[in-house]
Amino acid sequence: MKVESFPIDDIQIPDRFRAFDPSRAAALAESAKLLGIRTPISIRIEPEMILDGEAVIDVPILVAGRHRLEAAKIVGMKDIDVIILHGSTEDECRLWEIAENLHRAELSVQERADHIAEWVRLTEKKQSAQDGPKGPVGHRPQGGINAAARELGIERKEAQRSIKIASISEEAKMAADEAGLDTQKARLAIASQPLEKQLEKVADLKRERDAAEARRRNQQTDRTIALTESEAYAQLRKLMRAWDEACMEARALFFNEVQRPESESM
Repeated sequence: MKVESFPIDDIQIPDRFRAFDPSRAAALAESAKLLGIRTPISIRIEPEMILDGEAVIDVPILVAGRHRLEAAKIVGMKDIDVIILHGSTEDECRLWEIAENLHRAELSVQERADHIAEWVRLTEKKQSAQDGPKGPVGHRPQGGINAAARELGIERKEAQRSIKIASISEEAKMAADEAGLDTQKARLAIASQPLEKQLEKVADLKRERDAAEARRRNQQTDRTIALTESEAYAQLRKLMRAWDEACMEARALFFNEVQRPESESM
């Protein structure tokens, strides 16, 4: 695909599928100061849309590369290299964005699952448009899952797990994020619950995790105490050797010192 230079300020940023991380953009900006933006971003051209209450034609819309675009802004670049996806539909652009994020970005478990599930949905939508709806209503066509897994280079089971994790309610996703429950095991456990029980499951998992961490801390403390006792016995053995080696006068001085009131001690 042809790479072109494009004015940064003209590029419109739509609602993002992936959350924007300012710290990542700042890190990219540091690299850009030395090396520039090496990988082009991708955009599509919207024939017409409303901006600030006015109809505008041929509007460039960001498809993928938000962090690179923001990094370029931070370092003061006026233009940036882009790949223009001419003739691509919105769904095709979304697939492009998902593919780039899956292969480039550091995604959380939930973000990766959401991306894969969205790819499956768009694949099924494309198949349905080509072949017409098949199977009972509400049934997910297996061909869509198989095609998505093949296109993304993942196993079918991972695609199925991703669909399940992506089905978690938005409230439960936010609660799990705040609780730091971003393992596949935790997300699958939450997804296994009915929607009305998912927040409760998040709370249960957090309590279990906190209790396990408390037990680990206590075990570590116990090991530290045991080590301290071991060291104390080692010191005691040194004292006993010193006592055995001491002359009678030194032993008498020791007894006098121990029996002396604390206020009079040396």
